[in-house]
Amino acid sequence: MDLWGLSAQNEPDFVASYESCIYNASQMNAWIKVLGPKLAALNPPVKLIAAEPDVWTHTWNDGDKYGNAIIGDATVSSLVEIIAMHDYGSNNKSYTRPSPPAGVKQHIWETEIYYDEPKGSGKIDAGLAIARGIYSGVTGGGVSGWHYWWTTHFMDGGGESNPPKRVYTMGNYSKFVRPGYVRVGISGVPSSVHMVPFVSPTDGTVAIVVLNEGSSAVNVSFFVSGTAWPSTVTPYVTSANSNLAAGTAIPVTAGRFSGSFEAQSVTTFVGRP
Repeated sequence: MDLWGLSAQNEPDFVASYESCIYNASQMNAWIKVLGPKLAALNPPVKLIAAEPDVWTHTWNDGDKYGNAIIGDATVSSLVEIIAMHDYGSNNKSYTRPSPPAGVKQHIWETEIYYDEPKGSGKIDAGLAIARGIYSGVTGGGVSGWHYWWTTHFMDGGGESNPPKRVYTMGNYSKFVRPGYVRVGISGVPSSVHMVPFVSPTDGTVAIVVLNEGSSAVNVSFFVSGTAWPSTVTPYVTSANSNLAAGTAIPVTAGRFSGSFEAQSVTTFVGRP
């Protein structure tokens, strides 16, 4: 098996009780200048991932600002394929994440998070935490890759024959938003829900993921702009009582359709032209 990529360091901003190594931003850049050419010279070349701070804001906003340091040094920037961060800290339960500066050429990935809901919770509240984290990462945070850590915790509260809800709510994204899909703009979203649409540039498939953490159902009318509209969209629902359950296909007329979202649920609408 070929090694695709290697991280320069795990959480260079976090003083841990286990084995760790601390770098400030300038030290990390100096290390990348040594490591990057070595990885690039391998056959096949190995991509470099950095800097993976423990807290998202340490990438762009405060602390050592590892991401700003990477893109601010032309040599370092050319060596880094993925600018990555972890999602711990005070904002990881919110709907926002710090955004990268305009013009960043690297891919942006979130590479580690687990949510500290009560141990054994395989219920929908644990699943909604996953959906909120992905939504916040791909919208405000601008990521194209989002990863949960670790597998044993991911299955907490369930098992192979009865997966916990977090497995299904991640599936509301990963099952339908496939490699190569592009996030597209959206406006007029009701404040009671959070939604993010994607489209496949190759076949025009539309996938709209809707998160309703409220205590009441919400009805929303949609308009899909353009000319290659899907003829129908199919909702896939994860809630307290459903696990990525496919609903009845909804007709799309001149790009318009309506949908209803259960309380405490994640719904993905999927339509193909």
